[in-house]
Amino acid sequence: MNEVYEIFKENGYLLEERLAKDTYGELYFATYISHNAKVLLRRFPSSVSHVEKACRLAFAQVQCQARLRHPSILQVLDWGKVEGEAYFACERPNGVQILNLLRDNIKYNEYGSALFPEKALFSLLESLELARRWGILHLTLSPSNIWVEDGFKVQISEFGLWYLSREFCDFLPAWSPFLAPEQKQGVANASTDVYSAALAYIAMKFGIHVMESYLQGQPLPELPDSIRGPLAKALDERPMARYPTAGEFSCALGVQIPYGEVKYIHCPLCELQAKILEERRSPKGLFMRYFINIKASGLIPWLIILSLLAAALAVWWAAFRV
Repeated sequence: MNEVYEIFKENGYLLEERLAKDTYGELYFATYISHNAKVLLRRFPSSVSHVEKACRLAFAQVQCQARLRHPSILQVLDWGKVEGEAYFACERPNGVQILNLLRDNIKYNEYGSALFPEKALFSLLESLELARRWGILHLTLSPSNIWVEDGFKVQISEFGLWYLSREFCDFLPAWSPFLAPEQKQGVANASTDVYSAALAYIAMKFGIHVMESYLQGQPLPELPDSIRGPLAKALDERPMARYPTAGEFSCALGVQIPYGEVKYIHCPLCELQAKILEERRSPKGLFMRYFINIKASGLIPWLIILSLLAAALAVWWAAFRV
């Protein structure tokens, strides 16, 4: 571990405190030495750092998060690879890591001083919805990347890391009680974040042990009807039966998420994605997709035979007429 500290120190980062260790590596409080800037640094595991394709995918997801500017989304500041160590750094959150609250077994209720779970849920849903409107899903919500300030103001980071587990599951298996059922099958959409946010609410409200008991089939403690009904729908194991977006989940709880509160930052990756989509919708792109579908169906040999028969028939008909 001392070697890791020295590598990052020589490249400008002083690792101060390790906050978590999980599938996607290690999370640290750190300082960018030359500017004395306090940051949150994710050190990816060697299984990512030593595989070029995995590094490229990880950095692509980091750049997607870097597109966004919003108080509830931690701003990405840097990413790269130094002496075989892949990492990315973002601004340090102002609040307390949910993981620490759960470790300390703090009792959660809206009259306590630690956390206001309903308000925190609305703040979390707002962050997820505003990111979704720019085409970015989180898919990896967990106590290690949710931070709460003043009991209810949520900040989140580390969008899209689940894609690493989907593409490189042989050496980077995803496991977390916050994963939605469909993620275990390699599938995810916006309703996946709705499921994870609902589990995060249960953990904040009652403690992670209650959340784990719920996943094992135990009923939840008493909740107001205004919360219980929407929460049950958000936790449906069938993605199509849930609220399709965090915004609709929030509306069901009685809080409308306003538009226009997230700023878009120019991103070359986004331009490339738009160009690919435009090409796919062009006549040439549609023709190529049609051709690929025919090829995949195995009909091409039969089409060739039919074409030859049609040509032979045309020659025979022309000769007969002469």
